[in-house]
Amino acid sequence: MPNFRYTEGYSVGVGAVVRQGDRVLFARSVSGAGGHWQLPGGFVEPDELLETAVLREVHEETGVACTINGIVAVRNCVYSLATDARAENSVYVVFSLSPVEPSCTPRADGVETDAVRFLDLHEIENLDPCPKIFKTLAKAVLNAQTGLLKPNASAAAASTRPYMLCF
Repeated sequence: MPNFRYTEGYSVGVGAVVRQGDRVLFARSVSGAGGHWQLPGGFVEPDELLETAVLREVHEETGVACTINGIVAVRNCVYSLATDARAENSVYVVFSLSPVEPSCTPRADGVETDAVRFLDLHEIENLDPCPKIFKTLAKAVLNAQTGLLKPNASAAAASTRPYMLCF
């Protein structure tokens, strides 16, 4: 009988800071809390790599096809669900992405998002409601205040160390 101790009680999510010049892509969510602005992203499927998940989520929610520049941030926390006494370990990996088509126009999917826009720093500052973490990540990328874990160029090293820290 398999031991599910290490496969239950975990969630892995991805987010994206999609930069188009001096603007970052934000989406207004219609699920969960609803009506708040956030960076595009979502949960990783059990059979999916992080990179595949972030590209899929951005395209589903905004219609924007992207390429990956690297990892901006990793957040890990443990919390208890309101309906359950068990704790859940949550991991959230945020990627820096660039649109494949630099002059692309995003579109809301009407299911998870009802509005999507590229916003400049001033618009991001005034975005409401928007959790602070999303504003902080967008500002850090726009102001080049973060190093990136970039994909390893060496195919041999990429299999054991897929990302390395670059400033």
